[in-house]
Amino acid sequence: MDELRAIATFLRAAELGSFNRAAQAQGTTARAVSKSVRQLEQHLGVRLFHRTTRKSALTEDGQRLFDSVQGSMQGPASALEGIRGAAREDEGLVRIGAGGAVGRKVLLPVIAEFRAAHPGITFDLVLEDGATDTVAERIDLGFKAGNAPTAQVVSRKLFAIQLIACATPAYRPPTARPPRSPTCMPMPASATASRGPRGRCRGSSP
Repeated sequence: MDELRAIATFLRAAELGSFNRAAQAQGTTARAVSKSVRQLEQHLGVRLFHRTTRKSALTEDGQRLFDSVQGSMQGPASALEGIRGAAREDEGLVRIGAGGAVGRKVLLPVIAEFRAAHPGITFDLVLEDGATDTVAERIDLGFKAGNAPTAQVVSRKLFAIQLIACATPAYRPPTARPPRSPTCMPMPASATASRGPRGRCRGSSP
């Protein structure tokens, strides 16, 4: 027996004072309501309703159960209705992960334009050039350059990115032929790369 469903049916029947009206409110049949209440009575070992063909009234045990669970059931019901309302009214938080340059140059203007049309939606923009664990970070939508991800995520190729090796005129003569592999270009200097702090921007206002 589904206890939560049975209690919800019991509450509706008690509030409306009729199994028929409870069935109409729940989109089911009076027989199904009666069966659910009967199973709950057998499970508890008490009689919850005085029943006639036209109406029903709570017994003393039924009234005690009604008083006990009515308030506690309002919390989950209100929470569920809030979730349904958020889905209907386009509101909530969207977490987006992206590289720093893409986030600042591409996404921020798009997010600002989107929020102007949908003010109920806020964004948490995580800017990180390194690898991001989308599951651990609870990322809803990620933008990354490179090969398709191997993780079990839904991915779409947006556009191709062309990599160009650039140098100042003083570094290479205009007539010189660049090497076939840009990664093998001789560099008269050394460089180190470090993973800096991650940026985070919450789009709480347009």
